[in-house]
Amino acid sequence: MAPCVALMAILTAGCGGSEGQLFEKTIPAPSLHGNMFNEPVEQPIAVYLPPRYASADDRYPVVYLLPGFNTGVESFLDGRYEGFMLAASMDQLIASGKIDEMIVVVVSSRNFLGDSFFVNSSVTGNWEDYLVRDVVRYVDKNYKTLAYPEKRGITGYTTGGNAAFEVAMRHPDVFSAVYSLSPGLFDRKGLRLHGMLGDRDIVKTLLDKWREFGAMPRELAHESYVSYIDALFSAGGPRDLNYVFAYAYGSAYAPDPPSNAPYVSFPHMESGGTISLNMAAWDDWDRGFGRIDEKIETYTDNLLRLRGIVFEFGGFERDWMLDGGEYFTTRLSLAGVAVELVVQEGEHGEVDDEGHDGGHVHELRSRLEEAMFPWFSRMFAAD
Repeated sequence: MAPCVALMAILTAGCGGSEGQLFEKTIPAPSLHGNMFNEPVEQPIAVYLPPRYASADDRYPVVYLLPGFNTGVESFLDGRYEGFMLAASMDQLIASGKIDEMIVVVVSSRNFLGDSFFVNSSVTGNWEDYLVRDVVRYVDKNYKTLAYPEKRGITGYTTGGNAAFEVAMRHPDVFSAVYSLSPGLFDRKGLRLHGMLGDRDIVKTLLDKWREFGAMPRELAHESYVSYIDALFSAGGPRDLNYVFAYAYGSAYAPDPPSNAPYVSFPHMESGGTISLNMAAWDDWDRGFGRIDEKIETYTDNLLRLRGIVFEFGGFERDWMLDGGEYFTTRLSLAGVAVELVVQEGEHGEVDDEGHDGGHVHELRSRLEEAMFPWFSRMFAAD
């Protein structure tokens, strides 16, 4: 058996026995050069290596795991989801024979606005390129991977689930299968029901701030906007975070860099006290999490190349999310795309002693351990 090698940022280490290795690293992110908020061009990732990695000459399939809004790589390492800790869970799943050995890479898109959604944006930077080019190339260069799409899967939770599906749809030459956990998918009514535009007061506040920043000199508007976002995060209330989410979402899907901060085309406009739709911007916002028929038309060949798509929800998710999942599944199935909708009903709809609410984060640990990772293991073994 080969001796253990000391490496920086080891969180847990094994010598080819029953324990894998977990590293937190900072890697180059050249794709983010030129973004409007000076996001670092080095970004954190976490890498799990299976128990036999250090002692065997084998190469391994890789699952790329994308956290949700305003969460970093630590969200799947620190036990916040019912005690889920990536290394311990993977070691147990492998030791019990529930999954084959694989590498797992956690990649965050958290930025100053909370999330980039892994979208190439003229405002927040080319985060899709960062994932597909910078991260995948780094992992293939530095680890013993099976470096072809049939041995790469992508998954994510909440906004990470949206990103996982979108990235797989556009890059079947990189990823062959996608498992999307609790994504915010829009059917034809989804954008109207989402909390970021959920009522007239929210829309009015967004428009008032947009006019306020628009009346400032450009540099002052930029500085004021950055301070305003920081203040919203510090306040931390549900409505504060709805505002932040709206700015992050707009920056990703409806960027407008020639305008003043927040550099976003809003889906509403106000004239004479009357709020109406800005249809061009509305279409861009709707297309972000929705417009599956357009996406099918554009990416039919790509979608048909994917070996599997799963949308999974908790049984008490918000109605618009479940409606969106059913809508996406139906439309993809009609187009002949292999897709599965899974709804984990859970055991309750009220908060219990452990803080489970039966909704967006309900039983996430069991969903990861009992469903998602075994599904990828089966997909990789199918070859």
